[in-house]
Order: sequence, then structure tokens, then C-alpha cells
Amino acid sequence: MDDKEGAKIPLRLHVLKEKNQVVFAEANSDFVDTLFSYLTLPMGKIVRILKTKCDLQAGDIGCFGNLYQSVENLDASHLLSEECKQMLLNPVNVAGVLCRRLKLNIDDTSPANYRVCHYLHCAKPELSLNSIAAAKCNCGREMREPMKQPGQILSLFRKSDHSTGGAFVSETGAFIVTDDLHVIPNLPTTVFELFQKLGISDLDAVDEINLNVGYKEMLTILHCSLHSNSPLTSTFVSKGSKGSNSGCLLNYEMGNSSGNGMGKMEEAAEMAMTIKLVIQKSNNKMLFAHAEENFVNFLFSLLTIPLGGLARLSGNISFGSVGNLYNSLSTLDPEKHLKSPQLKNMLQNPQLAALHISQNQLFSFLETETEYYRQTKRVFLPSGGHIQNFYVVQNQVRGFLPNESCKKLLLKDPKFKGQYARPSMFIVTPDMHVASLTKFSVVSHFRRLGIPLSDVEEQVINIGMAEVQKILKASFESNLVLTDEDIKIMTKRIKREQT
Repeated sequence: MDDKEGAKIPLRLHVLKEKNQVVFAEANSDFVDTLFSYLTLPMGKIVRILKTKCDLQAGDIGCFGNLYQSVENLDASHLLSEECKQMLLNPVNVAGVLCRRLKLNIDDTSPANYRVCHYLHCAKPELSLNSIAAAKCNCGREMREPMKQPGQILSLFRKSDHSTGGAFVSETGAFIVTDDLHVIPNLPTTVFELFQKLGISDLDAVDEINLNVGYKEMLTILHCSLHSNSPLTSTFVSKGSKGSNSGCLLNYEMGNSSGNGMGKMEEAAEMAMTIKLVIQKSNNKMLFAHAEENFVNFLFSLLTIPLGGLARLSGNISFGSVGNLYNSLSTLDPEKHLKSPQLKNMLQNPQLAALHISQNQLFSFLETETEYYRQTKRVFLPSGGHIQNFYVVQNQVRGFLPNESCKKLLLKDPKFKGQYARPSMFIVTPDMHVASLTKFSVVSHFRRLGIPLSDVEEQVINIGMAEVQKILKASFESNLVLTDEDIKIMTKRIKREQT
């Protein structure tokens, strides 16, 4: 077990005895730091961590679990490269270096192990750089020459925080965390307000429970936060890994919570895709959809987006408690409660890792833009020979010594024209399993369901921003991305457009 997986964080719960439900928790900066780190994790990484560390099945993580499993099962011939598959199954967390400063870090990924072409005199004008073991240089040789990368994160902190621990939250901060993950500075007036909202005047009605929270509990909170309005109760009181949707005791008003994020899907680039739904006429139930690679590329791209990015895009359509956690950032003073305004902006406006953006992502996310260079240092030996050390640096070294050299590196894009999947037709089931049409028998599917062909019809629909919002919300809260009611609304709209 990693040392940080064995770390413990103190937490004080206040539980209403009558309902056996958490009112709020008093937390220190370490606990809140880990909560905010959830927002930096790409969805593909979250699914992988929950599957491997919590022994959850794909269906236990909603539609995102099924989508992730589809990538795992998809034949390599339908993806542009093995590197694409690895990128989707374990997307890079842009804030990964920061998260390694946490006392309890959910992101279990080791620092990137960068490699360049093992042929030092590669004929390509720019050496390719990649962190995926399966990658090959553009010259065709294996990229197996390891390179070190020095950490460069202190520029995000105030000078006073350089030597302190943690990643995002001021180390001296004290916070209130409600059952549905609103994060509020811990002030006496705040505590009084919370009790007054519940009409609690007798403190004997509330139990105070002191806990030491570990890695497994933080993973359970993460899992429950995706679909539950009371993840703290689900984790520490009801002990249910599935979480509870009974609702939070408090409906804490955060005021203006739009923050610096877009908060509205309509501000993203407007773009529509066409898919064909196969529907059972008698009950208006979606059986499956068949779509070209552009829609599948869009679905796959969701695995590369950080959780905070999905919360920003969801606007007023909330899922679980993630939106509350994200919106809490807007009420926290970056000078008092966080380590810097830059870190607040990083959490509110997350970027995707370099080369992770798909042409079909539909959203106006930015990629991290960094130029990398290979710095070579020769160390001469007394025997007359020399050894060479290689480093990845983010700024070109100027005025280097005669025994040093610097050459620009080109991050190798495993995609082609922003695509993950090759041109093909795919089947997408209502619970977001994706399969190649060549691996799917329509006749066998209808026979297995016992549905006569006379009860089946096909509808062509456009997937725009409204449908994307429904897909995002349903992907967290249920195992169906489009409900029967959604199908009714869309088919009615199509019929109106046709008349």
C-alpha cells in the first residue's frame, strides 16, 4: 500500500439522531483538499480507480462505467492506435503533480514516465515525446529512451505557501461540509445558521462523531457524490456503497454560484450530430442506436474531461453532489481560503491534458499548451569516456554549456484529425455500451428480446446541446442515457418538423 493510501484525516460529523442523517461535518484543509481534487480527475480515471480500488463492476458506476468497459472491449482495429485506447482508459490529470502534494491523494497515477525515440540521431526534425509505453516515434522506432521531468508547480502558489503541504486549500483553513458537499468556511455564525434552518435548538438531538477518514472512505464519498444528494450519510452512517437519494437535510443557499465557469452549455460551440434510434413502437422504448464514428468519438471524449469540467458544463442540471462541490469554489476567497487565485481558476475552468481533445467533443475546452525540450547533459568520466543524462524541460535552456544541448520535442498525437475511432458504424445501447456493428447481430438481439419486427421503427434524431445535457445527467444518475420520456419528446419534435 502507498504511504498516502494509509494516511488518515480527522473529521467531526454532526448526525441528527431522529433521522440518522448527517447534518454537516467539521473538516480541516486536508479533507477539503481531497474533495476539491475530485474535480481535477478525468472521468476515465475516476472509473478506473473505482473499479480497481473499490472492486466495483462497470454497472455500479452508471453509464460511464459501461462506456469505459466498451473501450476496454473494443477491438484495436476500430481505434486509430493502441495509444488512443490507453489515453481513454487512463487520461492524464492536468493537476496530477499538484495532487501528489495531498495528504490523501485519490489519483494513484505515478508521475509521467516520458520517453523519446531511442535513436539519438533520429532523422525527424523534432523528436517525438510520449508517456505511453506502446508509443512509436514518427520514424517508426520505439520510444523507449526514458527522460526525467523536474517538477514545476511552485509558480502556482504564493511564496508563503511554497514550503507548506496540500494542493489547493490554505493549510490553516477550517471548513463546514454539508451532507451534499457544500463547502463553507467554518464560522460560529455558519454553525448557528445551519442548526436554525433545521429548527434544532436542543443540541442533545445531534450526535457528534469523531472519525479518522482514510483512502477507502474518500473513494466511497467520490463514488456516492456522482449520484447521491447525501454522500456523507451514505459513506459514514448508512454504509451503502450505492449511496442514498433520499435527499439532504439542508438546502444550503450558496448565493451567486456561477463563478468563473461558463455554467451554461449553450455557451459551448453549437454543433449537432445525427444518429438513428431503433425504437419499440408499442412502448416508445429505445432498443439501441446506430451511429457513425463522430458520435462515438464524442462519447469517448467524455472520458477525458475532468469531473469539474462536466460540472461546469451542466449548468442548472445537477448530478449527485458534484455541482455543489464545484459551486462552493465561487464563495471561497482565494486569498483567505485557497492557496492562490490561479489555483481557484484551475479548479473552476479545468483544462484537458495536451492532445486529449477530440474533434467531436462539442465543448469549448482548452488544452494545456506547453513546449517541451530535451536537455542533454554529458558527464565526462576520468577514463576518457562520458555518459549522457536526458531531461524533459518546459523552457528552452539558453546559454547552455559546451557539454549541454537542447532540442525541441513534439508531443506525439495518437489520434488522427482529432479522432479516436476509425470510420465505421457502431451500435450504442441505452446504457451506453458501444460495440462495432460487425460484432452485433440485430436479428439475434430482437429474437432475444422477443420483439416482433412489426413493433420496431427507426427514428433519425439530431444530438445537440439539449440532448448532451440529458446524456450527461443520466450518465451519472441512472443506467439509461435516454429515458422513454426523452424519446417521446424527441419523436414528437421530429414529427412536428416533418409536417
